[in-house]
Amino acid sequence: ISDNGEKALILSEYKDGKRHIFVWDLVAPNQPLLKVETSLLGQTAATLSHDGNKLAISGCAVETTESGYLQCQLSKIRIFDVTRQEIIQEFGVELQFGIPVINLLFSPSGEELIYQENGSFYSIVDLETESVYKRIIRSYKGSRINSSAISPTESIIALSVYDGVEIWNIKTHEQITLIEDLFTSSYFPGAVAFNSQGNKLASNGCTDTGFEFCKEEVITIYDLNAQKTLSTLPRLPYVVTAISFSPDETTLAYGTRSQGIYLWNLETNQLAQVEEFSEMRVHDLEFTPDGKMLIIGGNTGLHLYNLSEIDF
Repeated sequence: ISDNGEKALILSEYKDGKRHIFVWDLVAPNQPLLKVETSLLGQTAATLSHDGNKLAISGCAVETTESGYLQCQLSKIRIFDVTRQEIIQEFGVELQFGIPVINLLFSPSGEELIYQENGSFYSIVDLETESVYKRIIRSYKGSRINSSAISPTESIIALSVYDGVEIWNIKTHEQITLIEDLFTSSYFPGAVAFNSQGNKLASNGCTDTGFEFCKEEVITIYDLNAQKTLSTLPRLPYVVTAISFSPDETTLAYGTRSQGIYLWNLETNQLAQVEEFSEMRVHDLEFTPDGKMLIIGGNTGLHLYNLSEIDF
């Protein structure tokens, strides 16, 4: 879902050697704005730019077999203009570990594309020169990056990792800070989200965890300028998979692995459940610019909810 809540992409299942990517206009969702068919091999990653006007997709272009296992040697990245419905860039990136690109993110300016090659580092591509000029490498024993978010106002990326949330400057390639004491793992992956001003970060994790258990999962809101925690929502009953601030920053919405959507009123500290799901895993959610609707993307498709009747 684009940061302005106006466009969303959906990836179809891989079938008969092909996968389809659809970009929908959420303001008038009568038909997709763009439909892309790709026959690239292996896992497909896709993302929208912050304004939703560009779509980037990636997939494996060259596979090799080593020790009996298929490995991706070269990944191809294609960038589309959503309005003109055409490819505007196409280039390949060589992969070091044989694992296809598993995540893509545009920088706020759209001048860089950040991709996750394997679990432990991100690479930054200068789209003007189409060259990889920096890799953000995890410093904690190669531990995997579980989730990520880009600031809407500055060239800053937040990475949810095993021992906290790392904040990196994309331009200078330096780590700004590490927000500690929120542990994540493959089972409790954590979620991160910036507010619209880019000066606050919401993240979730466990206060004490192993790779298969979590004694207490919490959401914290962190002030990036003051470098301190502003508030904490403790004792979450379910695994959180997505977080989003409302435009006026009075509400935080979060989605879970299988138990629905919740709203946290940051002024009154009250909690309300928007919808209960038994089989849907929430992948992403965003408020519309007026804050009246919540857009939810998950394994069952896109859902739009009217929030005007929820009073809490």
